Amino acid sequence: MRTYVPPLAALQAPPSASAIPNPVLKGVVATGELVSHDGKTSGHIAVAARDDGNFDVRMSDFRTSRAGSLDLALSATPSNSTAKCVAETIYFSWGSVSSASYQTFFLEGVTDLTRGDPSFFHTVLLTQPATVADADACGLSVAAGASLTWTMPDLRPNLHVTDSGSRKWAAGKVRMDDGKPASYVVAANDVMTVIAERFGITVDDLMYLNPTRDSAPMAHAGETLNPSKSLR
Repeated sequence: MRTYVPPLAALQAPPSASAIPNPVLKGVVATGELVSHDGKTSGHIAVAARDDGNFDVRMSDFRTSRAGSLDLALSATPSNSTAKCVAETIYFSWGSVSSASYQTFFLEGVTDLTRGDPSFFHTVLLTQPATVADADACGLSVAAGASLTWTMPDLRPNLHVTDSGSRKWAAGKVRMDDGKPASYVVAANDVMTVIAERFGITVDDLMYLNPTRDSAPMAHAGETLNPSKSLR
C-alpha cells in the first residue's frame, strides 16, 4: 500500500547541537524537469528557500493536454519516468495545479517536518485519480514526474553517527555498511533517548535522519530506524 502523509503541524523539536544555528538559505536549492510517460505534460521545477525558513516549489513553462485536474506532490521515492501509477511510497500532497504557465506552491510546515532540510524528497509528482478502468490496479496515476537535483549545503556537518553497542533500552539490532550504522531495528522496551545516546546523537538528530516516520519521538518495537545521513 502507498502511504499518504499530509503536511504536519509544527513539531516543536528541541534544538540539536549538530545543526548549524540559523542557517541562511537563499534562492533555488533544487531543480528538475517534468517528464511525462505520455508526452502530454512538461515544465521546469525549482525548489526555493524562503526568508521565513520554509520552501516554495516553483513550476514554470508548464504545459499539459491531459484531461482532468492535477495535484502536485513531493515523493521520497526516486523518480521513474515510465511510471504510470504512484508507487509504494511516502508522499506529501501540496495542492491543485492550475493551467497557468508559472505556479508557486508554498510548502508550509516543511521547516518542522524535515528540520529545515527537505532534500530527502527525490521527486516532484503531478498526480490525478486513476480512471475507472485502471482504478483496481492504480488508485492514483502519475501525469508527470521530475527528479530533483539538490544544491543545499550540509546543514548538520557535525552529525557523526557511531554505534557504541547494545544496552538496556537500546538493545535493537544494527546493520553495518562499510563500517557505519545503516539501519537499526527497534527492540521491545527501547526508548528513543537511549537509542540516540547509543549512536552518539540527539533525539532531534534521530528524527532528522527519519523524516518520513511517525512524527512522535517514541520508539515502536519492530520498526526500522535510519541512523545514516547518506541514507536519509
